[in-house]
Amino acid sequence: MQHCDAFDYLGRGTVVTVIDTTTAPTLFPLVQCKPGAADRITVGCLAQDFYPKSLTLQWTDSSGKSLATAVQYPPTEKNSKYTGVSLLTVSKSEWDSWSSFTCSVTHPGTPPPVTLLKKASYPVKMELNQPSPKEIFSNNQAKLKCIVTGPEQNVVDQIQITWKIDGSPVTNNITPTQSGVSTMTLTRTEWYKVNNVRCSATKDDMTPVIQDLTFHKGDGSEPKVTVHILPDEDIIDEVTLVCLVSNPVQQDYYIAWSEHIGTNPPIYTDGINFSQGKTPQGYSVASIYTTTKDKWNSSIMFSCNVWPGRGEQPIKSRDVSKAMSNSMECEK
Repeated sequence: MQHCDAFDYLGRGTVVTVIDTTTAPTLFPLVQCKPGAADRITVGCLAQDFYPKSLTLQWTDSSGKSLATAVQYPPTEKNSKYTGVSLLTVSKSEWDSWSSFTCSVTHPGTPPPVTLLKKASYPVKMELNQPSPKEIFSNNQAKLKCIVTGPEQNVVDQIQITWKIDGSPVTNNITPTQSGVSTMTLTRTEWYKVNNVRCSATKDDMTPVIQDLTFHKGDGSEPKVTVHILPDEDIIDEVTLVCLVSNPVQQDYYIAWSEHIGTNPPIYTDGINFSQGKTPQGYSVASIYTTTKDKWNSSIMFSCNVWPGRGEQPIKSRDVSKAMSNSMECEK
C-alpha cells in the first residue's frame, strides 16, 4: 500500500521530463593523396560529435551497390561526444572505374549521407592555338582558340573553358564554350602586353585540364630574316619558299606571307610555321610557304613578313621573286 501511495503521490504532484540528448554526427569524406601499396586506394568517412555511441557506417558506389569491404573502427569518446571512422580500400582499377563513393550512416540522429566525388580522368585532350599571324597583320587583332577533344562527345559538351592572362581571370571578348571550343580575342595593342595565357577545361567530376602559352619578348634586338628557295631543277609543279628568322636572343615572332604586284597593297596569308629551336648561334624559327609554278613564273612578289612579339617594333619583311632567285638566299 505504501508503494501505491507513493506512486499516487508522484502521479498527482510531480512532472517528470525525459531529455533527449541525441546528437547527429557530422560526416566528412577522407581521401588518400597517393596510391598505397600494390596500387590500392583508401578512402574514409569520418563521423564527429555524435551521441549516443551506437553508429553504423555503410558504403555504396556510384551505381548504388553496397561495398562490404569497409572496416569500421569503434567510436572514441571526448567531452561526452563520440567520433567514429570507416575506411574503404579499393583497387586502382576500381577507383578509376567509379566516379563517386557514398558514405551513409545509421544513427538515431540520422544525418544526410556524404558523397566522396572522385575526380574522373576522362581521356580528353586540349590544344591552345597561337594567334594567326594573318589576323595580326590584316585585322590588328589576336585570336586564341582553345579546343578540347575526346572520344566521349557528351563529356566534351559538358566541359567549361576559362581563360587567364598573366594569372588574372578574363571574361571579356570570350566566346562561350560550345562543343569544347572557346575563343579569346584581343586587340594587337593588348596582345603584345601579354606574357602568359592559360586555358583551363573544367567539369564537376573531372580533374581540370590546363594548357599554357608563355611568350618570350626578348630584348628588342633586330632579327636576321632570310628567304630560301629550291633550285630551278627541283621545281616541278609547286614552288616552296622557306623564311628563316634568327636571333642570338630567344624572342617570339609572328610570320605571315604576302603576294603583291607593283605598288598594290599586300594580302597576308599564313604559312606553315614551326616552333622556335635552339641553334649554336642562338635561336631560329622557320616558316614555309608554297605557291604554284605559274605564279612563280609571273611578276608576283612574295614577301615574308616578320612581326616581333614585343609589339612596338616595326614589321620586318624580306621579298623574293623569280627575278631575284638567282641566289639561294634572297634579301631585300
